[in-house]
Amino acid sequence: MTEMFLETEYEEMRKLAKKLHILLPEAFWEFEVRDKRNRITFHSKQRSHSWVRNAYNLMVCQAAAVPGDSAVGLAIVDTGGSTRSDTTTQPASGLSSGGASNSSIYVNLTNGIYAGAGIDTFGIVVGTSANPESLESYALGTKIASGNLAGQLSYSATDPPAI
Repeated sequence: MTEMFLETEYEEMRKLAKKLHILLPEAFWEFEVRDKRNRITFHSKQRSHSWVRNAYNLMVCQAAAVPGDSAVGLAIVDTGGSTRSDTTTQPASGLSSGGASNSSIYVNLTNGIYAGAGIDTFGIVVGTSANPESLESYALGTKIASGNLAGQLSYSATDPPAI
């Protein structure tokens, strides 16, 4: 199937979901390349085609304002394969007094989904792999390191979620 055909089908599904008033999870990625004067030389934005359970669980937790609890199958698996779960903190609330451990999964400057510029140990990172994509994937095959040399990416700061 061609990329255009898949996007046409997805657009039909998006319209049907809107008509039926049901949630259709979507994620988008945006990519910019800037020159040394900080001028944008390339910009692209598209719907993400990489879909793993972690992304699905995170989006469901955010949309439904429910905790990332392994008892209901909504926990997050970190890149080391450990399950992160907390029944007391709702990720949609950002940080909560009830469950600081879960806040680290989602919103934290040292562990969560957003990170400062140049950080490639957590947050949104990019990688490569020859292995086929799997819904159960939780780690990159080979992470592309942050930097300005050949084969590296200059990781920008990831904005905190707008809740």
